[in-house]
Amino acid sequence: MNTERRKFNNYDEYINLANNCINDIEAWNTACNMQWYSTYNDINIIIDGYKKYLSDFPNGFFVQKAKEQVRKLKNDANAWDLACKQNTIGGYQKYLKNFSKGLFIEQAHNHINDIKTWKSSNMTKNIESYQQYLNKFPNGFFINQAHDCINDIETWNKVCKIKTLEICQTYLNKFPNGFFINQIHDCINDIETWNKACTIKTIESYQQYIDDFPNGFFVEQAEDAISKEKINKQNLIVFLNGIAVVTFYIILAFVWSFWFILIGIGVIGGSIYIADEVFDLDLKFDNDNIFYVLSAIMGTTIFCFVVGLINNGIFIMFSILFLSILGAFMSTIDDI
Repeated sequence: MNTERRKFNNYDEYINLANNCINDIEAWNTACNMQWYSTYNDINIIIDGYKKYLSDFPNGFFVQKAKEQVRKLKNDANAWDLACKQNTIGGYQKYLKNFSKGLFIEQAHNHINDIKTWKSSNMTKNIESYQQYLNKFPNGFFINQAHDCINDIETWNKVCKIKTLEICQTYLNKFPNGFFINQIHDCINDIETWNKACTIKTIESYQQYIDDFPNGFFVEQAEDAISKEKINKQNLIVFLNGIAVVTFYIILAFVWSFWFILIGIGVIGGSIYIADEVFDLDLKFDNDNIFYVLSAIMGTTIFCFVVGLINNGIFIMFSILFLSILGAFMSTIDDI
């Protein structure tokens, strides 16, 4: 607008010019106030405000300023758009350096903090750090990744707790590129080897599992199983030794019993014969006498058998045999 002093032909011309100046200033103020819309989605509204001013007042007081603002805003928007596409700390820092008074300074700082927090969370790889990220940036760039990472870790924790092939396969299906994809294959081998060892149930199979997986899921169980197998093996050896000893004493007792039965029968028969001939006792064997003789022989046999199981001492057996024979002999004498 030409601001040089001029002459007015009439009063109305003066009034019209004054009104145009007022409208010019008001339109400029309106365009400047549009900068309160400071988000990326509204920057076009700000530019449109300055363009409207230029359209309504092509010769206005603020034409050059309006054109300069449009240029700056377009450069600002383009630089911000590039920084968002890169979505890196370096990209946002470059924007802040080139547009220290740009419309997106606050967003740039927030995005930098977003990325830094995410990188820190992703380094620790635990549920707590990812949850902290979600709490701090509920609308952040990486909220979907954070939820996926939490699910990844929770599923892995289930694998370590349940320790079955089914849960391992579930992890593989849900997270083919998960944090623990290498470990999950090791876990499958771990579980399969353990199942094989449990099927064989030998000290060698359990020891082979420990050698193959010194830090495996089932090392403690394998060590306990080895200890139990060793105890069972020792108990079996003791049991078999006991059977062998008992069998030996049984056989020995039968031999001794049979031997002393023969001796007992001979001694009893001989004693009866000598007594009958020498003392002319006229011994008579009836059913009672025969019962006494057989009872003495059976008593001798049983007692020798029992004592033979406990102690095969010859002196004890001979003593018992002598007493039994004496009792049998005495039972056959009616009167001397």
